Amino acid sequence: MKTFCGLLTLAALTISCRNDIGEPHQNTADQPVAVAANNAPYRLFGDTSAVESVRLQAGMDISRDTTGPSYLSEKYFSGQPALVRSILDSLEKSDSRHAARLAASLLRDAPGEQKIAFETILIRLGEQAVDPLTDLISSDVDWQTRLQALDALGKIGSHDAFEAIATCIQDPNTWVRIGAAHALGNLHDPRVLEPLSDALRDTSDVVVSASLVALGKFGSPHSIHSVHPLLSHKGPRVRSAAVSALGRIGQPESVAHLKPLLEDPDEGVKYKTLRAINAINEASTTPISK
Repeated sequence: MKTFCGLLTLAALTISCRNDIGEPHQNTADQPVAVAANNAPYRLFGDTSAVESVRLQAGMDISRDTTGPSYLSEKYFSGQPALVRSILDSLEKSDSRHAARLAASLLRDAPGEQKIAFETILIRLGEQAVDPLTDLISSDVDWQTRLQALDALGKIGSHDAFEAIATCIQDPNTWVRIGAAHALGNLHDPRVLEPLSDALRDTSDVVVSASLVALGKFGSPHSIHSVHPLLSHKGPRVRSAAVSALGRIGQPESVAHLKPLLEDPDEGVKYKTLRAINAINEASTTPISK
C-alpha cells in the first residue's frame, strides 16, 4: 500500500513539473502563434515580473522556433520594442542566421520608413539574410516590403538570389519591377543581361530607365546593341538613361550613335551625351568640346 501511494505521489509530481516547464515545442508553419504561447519560453517572455535577462534568453529561444520571428515582431510593434531589439542585437552577435529571420519579419511588419533600419541590419548580416529576403520578395506581402528586400538583396550581391530577383522584373507592380532592375544591376552576374535586356521593352519608362541604369552599371559590351535603339526613344528620361549607360559601358562604336543627341531638344540629354562621348574617347582621343 505504501509503495502504491508512493507511485501516486511520484506521478503527481511528474505531472506538476511538466506543467511548470511546458512541453517541448513542436510548432509547424501552420500552427497559430497562440498555440506557441503556451510553451515555457513564451510564458517566460510574457512574464513582465521576470528579470530582463530571463526574458531576453526566452526571446532568443523563441526566435529559433518556426513562428517565433513573427511572434516577436508582433510584440515589437505592440509595445515591447526595446526588449525585442535587444534580442535582435544579441542574435546578431551570436546567431546570425536567426537574427536574419527575425530582422526579415520586422522588415515585413514595419510601417513606412521604419523598414529602412531593418533592411540595414539584413544587409549587414550578408549571406545569412539571402534566404529570408528571397522569401519576402517571393511572397504576397506589400510592395514596399518587397522593394526594400530587393534593395537589400542587390546590395548584398548574392548570386543565389538571381532567379528570384529576375522573376520580380516581370511583376505586375511597377515599383517592384524597378527594384528588381536595380538589384540585378548590383549582382555582377552575366545572367542578368537577359532579363535586363528584356525589360527594355517594358511599358513603363521608369522601368526601362532603371534597366538601362543597371546595364550601364554592369558594363557588358554585349548589351550595347540593345541600348542603341533607345537613344531615339520618345521619352527624354529613357534617352538620358540610354546615353549614360553607353557612357559607362564605354564602347567606341557607340560614339556614332550618340553624336546626333548633341542636338537633342532636351538640355539634360545633350549634357549627358557630351559627357558620355568624352568618357568613351578619354582613353584614346582628345575629348570634344561644344
